[in-house]
Amino acid sequence: MTHRRIDSHQHFSLRPRGDDTRRSPSTALGKEFGPERLRALLLARGISGCIAVQTAQSVEESLDLLVLARQHPWIEGVVGWVDLRAPMAIADMLRLREHGPLVGLQPMLEDHADDRWILDARCQPALAWMAANGVRFDALVRPHQLGAIARLMDRHPTLRVVVDHMGKPTIDQGREWTEFGPWIRGLQSLAQRGAFVKLSGALTQAKPGAGARELRPFVAPVLEAFGPSRSMWGSDWTVVHGAASDASWDTITQDLLQGLRAADREQVLGASAARFYGLREQSDPLHR
Repeated sequence: MTHRRIDSHQHFSLRPRGDDTRRSPSTALGKEFGPERLRALLLARGISGCIAVQTAQSVEESLDLLVLARQHPWIEGVVGWVDLRAPMAIADMLRLREHGPLVGLQPMLEDHADDRWILDARCQPALAWMAANGVRFDALVRPHQLGAIARLMDRHPTLRVVVDHMGKPTIDQGREWTEFGPWIRGLQSLAQRGAFVKLSGALTQAKPGAGARELRPFVAPVLEAFGPSRSMWGSDWTVVHGAASDASWDTITQDLLQGLRAADREQVLGASAARFYGLREQSDPLHR
């Protein structure tokens, strides 16, 4: 069986609402990028569908993304946002699910000064609801926060978790980075608990002009820890534009996966994402 390609992690820059602190004219997210531009890029690379991920800590942006997903079937799922500590968290998730294919939430933990924020008792009812209702958890974290995700998974063993951007290692410091060992051990601990991982965001963590040679020492142990069946590729479009072109990241990806069997490459490039987010592995909504 040949699996289709899926982009497991991309962003849109939509109409300004004043709720996204990451949008500024000097960043990739500061320029408006919509579905038609992405559709052309996906078609050019043989990618048939994608997961749209929020960038603003607001329910309104998530609703906007769900509207786009209803309009464009190749946006096969949305990873949105709600305040997991809020009394209305479950009601907000129900509201989002009514509007379109909400497949996960990303609480943007990297922005929280408290590494244990996600373990707050106020978050637990919403997390339990996510686990019971098949809403996935995208862990946008930095290396020092991986331990909290392990404790989260111990509390909610049925919650489906994926670590975004390989946990954001400091690739620009190379293998001499002093936290390299704790970072990979943290990921190995999550892999042992059944987590998935996204091979996305690597270029934005590396020095300008980095290629497969610079990324391989970081990507190889991640692939070994999670295996191809729980590793998924993502473009991180449009953020990746701050480091390289879409074509460059795609070429680097193919180089990084060159040593894998064809069936394992298919897992990383699409099948793992389809399985994690509950997508159809054989449909091709981009050509509908």
